[in-house]
Amino acid sequence: MAQEDQPVLDQKQLERLKRSVAEWNAWRWFSPGITITLESVDLSNTYLSGANLRESHLKGANLVGANLSGANLVGANLSGANLVGANLRGANLSGANLSRANLSRANLSRTDLIGADLSRADLSRADLTYADIGRAYLNIPDIGITDLRGANLVGANLRGGQPHRS
Repeated sequence: MAQEDQPVLDQKQLERLKRSVAEWNAWRWFSPGITITLESVDLSNTYLSGANLRESHLKGANLVGANLSGANLVGANLSGANLVGANLRGANLSGANLSRANLSRANLSRTDLIGADLSRADLSRADLTYADIGRAYLNIPDIGITDLRGANLVGANLRGGQPHRS
């Protein structure tokens, strides 16, 4: 990809998102064709519960401790993002790219991860209770998941991964 084709952080989008999730979601509703470019942003400890981040570019973003519960992250690019301790309970991450993301200690309970790419993601001590991981790709050497109770793994590609149940 040529340098001019690289996504560029949109500061106005970042400011709008930090201001109010309700304002952000309304703007997304009336601007459906806008590309959301928030790569490498610092959204640590930010309240983004219920935010519409569908198909957003969040590659390398710092989302440590962020509250993304119930957020729409369908098809989002979160590759290399830092989500340590983030609350993603009930979020929709179907088809999302979470490759090389750090999800250690993240709350992923009841999340939709159908078809998500979790290759080389750090899921150590993550809570995946009742998560739908069907058809997800988890090509990682050691999943190290603390809790998989009730999780749906039907069709998930666990090549190279060894889930731990405790």
